[in-house]
This record gives sequence, structure tokens and C-alpha cells, in this order.
Amino acid sequence: MATIRYILRRVVHNPGVKLLALALALLLWFHVATDREYEVDVRYELAYRHLPDSLTFSEAPLAAIDARMRGTGKLLLPSLWGKFVWPIDLTGAKAGTMTVPLGPAQVPLLGIEGARVLGLNDVNELKLHIDRIGSKIVPLVSNCAFETDAGHVCVGAEEWTPDSVRVTGPRTVLAGISSVFTRRVQLADLKGPVDREIELTPPPGNDISISPQRVRLRRMVEEYMEREYSGQPVQVRMPDSPDTFGVTPPTVSVQVGGPRSEMEKIVADSVSVVYVATVNDSTGLRRHLRAQVPAPLRVLKISPDSVTVWRDARSRPRARH
Repeated sequence: MATIRYILRRVVHNPGVKLLALALALLLWFHVATDREYEVDVRYELAYRHLPDSLTFSEAPLAAIDARMRGTGKLLLPSLWGKFVWPIDLTGAKAGTMTVPLGPAQVPLLGIEGARVLGLNDVNELKLHIDRIGSKIVPLVSNCAFETDAGHVCVGAEEWTPDSVRVTGPRTVLAGISSVFTRRVQLADLKGPVDREIELTPPPGNDISISPQRVRLRRMVEEYMEREYSGQPVQVRMPDSPDTFGVTPPTVSVQVGGPRSEMEKIVADSVSVVYVATVNDSTGLRRHLRAQVPAPLRVLKISPDSVTVWRDARSRPRARH
């Protein structure tokens, strides 16, 4: 036990001297370690400057490049945390493909002067695709989905304000752009009119911008109604034929559904039930029916949905010999 207390006293004796010795030892180690030479990759962000205002890149240019450096640890320490920018001067650039040579001699040694540039990693030139800036107006295409609750229905088409967009960018890219889509929006459980702003999706391509970036969407949503119209006469039509037809049963019921504003306009005469006969039709078989109602109303059910059609050929005038 006494031995342990002795050791502890020796450890905590003169703590300041011991900490100073430790610090000096670390400094000596750091000096020796950083006095050696190392090879490191230094990342440069490429900054394209002085491109004329009437020009832009039709393809995204290279954003960064790695340069292999050699130097002492002290010299290369800033490369561990510093931000290095390599300016590319584009004064006098013209539309077309521009080649910028790259080499160790062009590498800017910003803050690490004295380091030796061994080379650039797999890059010896820049291929810059430059084009003139143009603009055009293209139509808007909706990418919205609408879903009402069970008691309502959408009425009419979507209304967009504005319904076209100005697109600006490289002319070669603009040639392939014919429309602009809205963001994908799911509008669910709708119970009333839609009136909201929708963000647009910029077309793919480098340096493409659109104006405006948001548009206003309006669409009517109304209460849904259903109504049954009974006693609707069945009409039989056969083009270019003088034959007459009998129908059993002669009348049917038609169930119609749609928005309230349109359902309030409809009358019994607006509903027609028709069977279109053909020359090859035989007498006495069941025929399926179809009903017609004004848009946007829908026929939900015909009861019964088929009838027996009797063809009376005696009504056809006899041919004269």
C-alpha cells in the first residue's frame, strides 16, 4: 500500500514541469514529422471567369481537378483544410468548342508556394462547349392528379395562369425543349374548387432557366348527383334501310350521374337509348343497348340492358319487275 502511495506522489509531483516536457516532446515530434517530404493530391475548384454575357455552356464544364503535389509536411499543411480555386479566363470566348490546355505550369500555388507540381490526375486539357443564349415560349403540361371524395366530382378542364412558360438557355439545348411540366402533385379528398400555386419542373439541360417558376391552378369541384329516368323509349336505327322494327320491352330505365350543375340542366328528352341494327341482324335475338347523355354526365346503368328486336321486312317496298 505504501508503495502505491509513493508512486502516486511521484506522478503528481511537479505537474507543470511534466506537462511542459510533454509539450516539448510533441513539438519535437511534429517538427521532425513535418520536415519530411510527402506527396498529396490537392483539389482545385475550377472558376470560369469573364465569359461574355451573351454566351453560356451547353454542357456542364468540369467543376474540379486534382493536382499531385510534393513538398515538406509544413509546406503542404494548408492543403488539408484550405480551399483552392483555379481561375479559368474565358475572355474573348466564342460559340463552339473551346480547348483550354492544362499542365503543371498552369497550376496556381495559392498558399503553398514552394511545393512541386508533379502532374494532373488524368487531365491535360479542358473541352468547353459554349453556345449562344436564346429563349422561347413553350406550352405548360400538367402533371397533377385529382381525386375527389365520394360525394364530389371534378368539372371541366384544368385552368392554368399562365398556360405557357419562357425558357432561356443554350440555343442547342432549347431546340429539344417543346414543353414544361408542372411538379408531380397529388390532390386528394377534394370537396371544393381548387385554387393554388404549383411549382414547375425546369427541363433537363445545362444552364436552363424558366419564367415564371410557379403558376396558378384552378379547377372546379362540385357535388356529385345521381338520378334515374324511367320509361325511356328504345330507338332502333339501321342506316339506308326501309325496314321497321319492333322492340320488347319498348322502354327501359336509365341511371345517370354527374356534377350538380349539369344534372340540374338535364331533362328526360336529353337521354336517348339507341340500338343500331345491321344488315345481318336476325329477328328475335336479345340486343345490348347503349344510352347517350350530354357530357360530362355518365350513364351508370340501363335496366334492362338488352331488348329483343323484331325486324319487319314487309315494310320494304317491293321491287318492280
